[in-house]
Parts: sequence; structure tokens; C-alpha cells
Amino acid sequence: MSYVLRYLMSKLIMNNIKQELFEEFFATLIKISRITEKNVNYSLEDKTATFLQMQGLSYLSESPNSTVSELARALNMSSSSIAQFTDRLTENQLISRKPDVNDRRIVRLNLSDKGKAEIIETRKRMFLKMGKVLNLITETDLKDLIRIHKKILHLLEKQEK
Repeated sequence: MSYVLRYLMSKLIMNNIKQELFEEFFATLIKISRITEKNVNYSLEDKTATFLQMQGLSYLSESPNSTVSELARALNMSSSSIAQFTDRLTENQLISRKPDVNDRRIVRLNLSDKGKAEIIETRKRMFLKMGKVLNLITETDLKDLIRIHKKILHLLEKQEK
């Protein structure tokens, strides 16, 4: 772990045992994220969308008629990056852009049929791959993991407000 992160954590957390647990938590979280992203990218090799594009498509699946700025916020992208990003999704026919009915300066984004199919196929491959791993974990452990994830998510969302 970097010196800066250790320093910040030591200022925030006085308990060394808890600091060690935080470090272990972040280390495992980063490893899981990297492996998951690698597996998703591998499963996307023969497809159109990248991992980041799949995140964008998933967001639009859950939040249809989003604006470009809403998508940028959801993906933590700058306005110049999101413009190129949505251009690629449009070129690959994964999304459609339509002007807002009340304000033509606003562009609304929606999944195309091809984008919807891409999400379904990618999720199938991800679930098959992750299902093999998750089947090795007990139901009790899975429920605990989900409960803890939801708790962390709730606390993070609460902090964002």
C-alpha cells in the first residue's frame, strides 16, 4: 500500500488492527475488480463493446432517456471523454440519440435493440463464469456478502449526497 494511503488511513483510524483489515479489504477488492474486469474483457473479445462501454450500456438499461451529462456523471467521465464515448456507442449502433422534446439542446440516450442484445449476451457470459465461482460459496456466505455489499453501497451513496 502506498505511503500516502497509509498516512491518510493512520490519521483516520487509530486502531492498527482495523487499519490492517482496511488494507486487506482494499487489496482484495482491487484484485477482485481486476480479475472480474479481465474476465469480462476476455468474454468481450469477439464482441463490439468494451468493459467501460458495458458499464455505460448497463446504466442506460437501468436509466433510459438519460442525458449525456447524467451518463458522464455515472461513469465519472469528463465532457470531452463522454462525447467520444457516446460517439463510439452510436457508431457501433448500441445506443440512439434523440433531442429532448422540451429542450432541443439536451440529447437523450437510449439503448438500441443491438445494445440490449449486447447486454443480455454479456451478462449471460458473466453469470456463467461467475456462477462457477459463486456455486463454491455457501448460501449463508453469499447472503452475508450481499448484505455487507448493500450496507457499504448504502453508506457510500449516503456520503455522495
